[in-house]
Amino acid sequence: MIKTTQIVLLLLCNSIVFSQSGWFELNHGYPSTYFTDIFFMNENTGFVVGDGVILKTTNAGQSWINKYSSSDTVVFNCIDSVNSSVIFAVGERRYYNFPQSVIYRSNDGGNNWFRQGEGSIFSIYRIIKFANNYTGFLGPSVASLSKTTDSGNNWEPVNLNTGLSTISDIEFVNPSVGYLSYGFFFKTTDGGNNWAMTAGNGAYALSFIDINSGYQGGNGYIKRTTNGCVSWQLIFSNNELLGFRDLCFTNYNTGYLVCLSNDSGPVLMKTINGGYNWYSQYDSTNGELRSIKFVNQNTGYAIGDFSHAVILKTTDGGGPIGIQPISNEMPNNFSLSQNYPNPFNPSTQIEINIAKSRLVNLAIYDALGREIEILVNEELKPGVYKVDVDGTALPSGTYFYRLQAGDYTETKKMVLLK
Repeated sequence: MIKTTQIVLLLLCNSIVFSQSGWFELNHGYPSTYFTDIFFMNENTGFVVGDGVILKTTNAGQSWINKYSSSDTVVFNCIDSVNSSVIFAVGERRYYNFPQSVIYRSNDGGNNWFRQGEGSIFSIYRIIKFANNYTGFLGPSVASLSKTTDSGNNWEPVNLNTGLSTISDIEFVNPSVGYLSYGFFFKTTDGGNNWAMTAGNGAYALSFIDINSGYQGGNGYIKRTTNGCVSWQLIFSNNELLGFRDLCFTNYNTGYLVCLSNDSGPVLMKTINGGYNWYSQYDSTNGELRSIKFVNQNTGYAIGDFSHAVILKTTDGGGPIGIQPISNEMPNNFSLSQNYPNPFNPSTQIEINIAKSRLVNLAIYDALGREIEILVNEELKPGVYKVDVDGTALPSGTYFYRLQAGDYTETKKMVLLK
């Protein structure tokens, strides 16, 4: 199928909260701080770090307890684990009114923390990432990358043979293959013993599905590689989206990003076609979202601050995109309605009846049968739904739209006249 990459449907609207559908806020008890990173060891146990806090949950976010207690005034920027017992949180403390990078460590699953060490004054630890139970990397704000091969007991500098500024992201696909981004891209195939510069300028965030397929996100753009960073393809751009913060793909088609928007505030967006089109799922008028993580295909968390520190959660992949439930009626049969109006210019609506919980796919095709746009690709609960179609970027002509839900399939024709 040929996809039209130029069609960019940005539905910048608030996500629908419908019986805990979409994204919803969790109570955590620390509204006056701000959060910087989130990390889950499994579906129940996770951590949020930020200004003076290391929050832990053991019940999938239902309750949170602050495990950090110290006279140090520390802002934690990143958290990662060696195993279920050994966990590291890194950031900066105030040292005589100057920033100094610090490493905190827990040996008992995050219940107790101690300061293991510190870096130089005027530096800030931004990121820590472990490739396996022994090898990890530590990125400060300036000058160097550090590596451990003994589970974080000792750290040694790594020479990348070039000047190094802030490391924005480190992503390991497996214990051997990893990628590093700051102003350039580096790749390792031997667990980080050696790093080689590869194609592309550095991005703010990376997300890799396998050793060849990955995505990078920067201010206003998404790029994709299918050959392990030999080359990158620009697949999405929008100059309104600035302050790019994090990127997370759960499979080859489904991904999420958090960033800022020129005309609003923090934005959380989702793609279901590999990054070509992005839809807003959650936005606010102020503040910032900084990190997003998924523990499985449907359950994810995003953190940041609006007028207060916020932890968002979804249990259904953020809910349907470009689609709204319009009735509590439980249909007896699956059905696909004729779009209205038809012909249309430039927008129309499609109504679908879902009789049983199914993975639902609703897509548009041109007269030659080429897939033009995926409107829905989500598991939907029984109900009646309305789907918006925007034909602004399409030429006049005859199009077909097809609904697939389990064994049910139906196709109808619509006409766009400009």
